[in-house]
Amino acid sequence: MQTVVADSSVFIHLSSIQRALLLRDLFNEVRIPPAVWTEVVEQGKTRPGELELRQAVVERWIKIEAPPAALVPGTGVLLHKGEAEAIGLARNVPNPLLIIDEVYAREIAKGFGVKIIGIVSLLVMAKQQGLIPTLADELQRCETQGASG
Repeated sequence: MQTVVADSSVFIHLSSIQRALLLRDLFNEVRIPPAVWTEVVEQGKTRPGELELRQAVVERWIKIEAPPAALVPGTGVLLHKGEAEAIGLARNVPNPLLIIDEVYAREIAKGFGVKIIGIVSLLVMAKQQGLIPTLADELQRCETQGASG
């Protein structure tokens, strides 16, 4: 069984189009590192994703798990703390699937051999499983909300 790890941007973008529950419907359980919780909930008060992530953790379909520090690539201008921790967490779980959209972070994850998908692939999966009516409409909503990165 695949272990799914998510970065903050995908959760924020899905929440902005009222589709955060697609993560639960597609994967049953998703893991996030503490930095993602901090970015979305503590720093993101009143923005898309905050309430949805709080509820998902209460419902226990999202679990917060810290990666071993030795597996977290360095942060800097091109790699934020949430991205780095998500990559480190994905490197530490069996059969990982990392949901992340930022180009540089995706390249780093691929370099470690981590399988990745982004929001577009996630929406394609949702369409294939009948969870959304049309892919085109969802992609348009993402574009309108600035969530297609």
